[in-house]
Amino acid sequence: MALAAAMPAAAADDGTTFLDGPELALRLLPNLVRIEARDINEQGFGLVVGGDAESLYVLTAQHVIARRPPAGLEGPVRPSRQIEIDFCASPQAAPVPAQAVEAFTADGADIALLRVARPAGYAPERRALAPEPKIRPGGASWVIGFEQRCETVASAGAVESARDERDNLRVRQPGVRGGSSGGPLLVGEGVAALVTGSDAIMVTAYSLAPVQQRLRALGLPWWLEDARNIPPTDPAAARIDLAETLNRYLFAVRNAHGLLLQPKVARATYADYVAHYNRALGRFRDARDKYDGALAQHWPPAVLSAWQRLRDELWDVHLRFWETNADARTIYETQAVPPAVVARMKDLEPALQTLQGDIAQFLRALGPPKESTP
Repeated sequence: MALAAAMPAAAADDGTTFLDGPELALRLLPNLVRIEARDINEQGFGLVVGGDAESLYVLTAQHVIARRPPAGLEGPVRPSRQIEIDFCASPQAAPVPAQAVEAFTADGADIALLRVARPAGYAPERRALAPEPKIRPGGASWVIGFEQRCETVASAGAVESARDERDNLRVRQPGVRGGSSGGPLLVGEGVAALVTGSDAIMVTAYSLAPVQQRLRALGLPWWLEDARNIPPTDPAAARIDLAETLNRYLFAVRNAHGLLLQPKVARATYADYVAHYNRALGRFRDARDKYDGALAQHWPPAVLSAWQRLRDELWDVHLRFWETNADARTIYETQAVPPAVVARMKDLEPALQTLQGDIAQFLRALGPPKESTP
């Protein structure tokens, strides 16, 4: 069976994703909940951060579940006794009751922890967190959850200041006018903090780093780990994703091509190779136009031009290869490759050789990007 030769500049495929903010928010939807404290008429959002077989633990802003005196005045805090949670990924499900975990304290921060029964079949998204070094001023940001809708605030914001001595972040985020409290604040690499306050322009959010330490000190489970996401605006995303995408396609088409040069094919092998080819093609489609802006900004103009030529060349190869689709049922049922298909595969070999060489040349050109212009 023919395999594609190893290509330069390819990164190890460790499951890293290359999602923008709204795409990453959609992936995190299973962890997002809507909260209503009925007896104190408060509402907001929360983030599932851990759990066990029976319970889930939800982080939220304290003022969502406890009425506090107005700013500047003293008085008792009135905790809610009628807290209900809706899971954003299950909008048709009935609300479920939740209780505050009284043992959890946040040293005066506007943060609280809830316990709720774990719904049957619930599956969290554990890959969620942004690495601390990636949370820096100027980085793009998004807020998930506003006006009781499990959606991302339409306009992106920007981190104004890094975590301060009180573990708060300040973010310039137009469009958040209340109702987002307790919802996660994202940067391009994952969840950075939890929204605790906002005005027409600025959002205050509490860092998740100290919360993780407090939960573990109480012996409570913490699920969330590095999201392993590189946003498309990061030059590393273009370099890694395009290299992996091209390698995957080349391996898949080479394997399928080699298989169809044989007179006999096992049904299971044929189905497996077709499935691998379709997945590789789907990844190419996702990446095809995704990095044009990044290539134009961070690389010399010739690199973007080379990518545009290469993707057209790859698509031409795909169209020629896909002509075998008309014979797919015959191949699958008879476990034999018609002579006409074998002949087409032989005719395709020069184009595959050219494509493989052009991919190698492009990946060499895709080495380290030029210095970004501030």
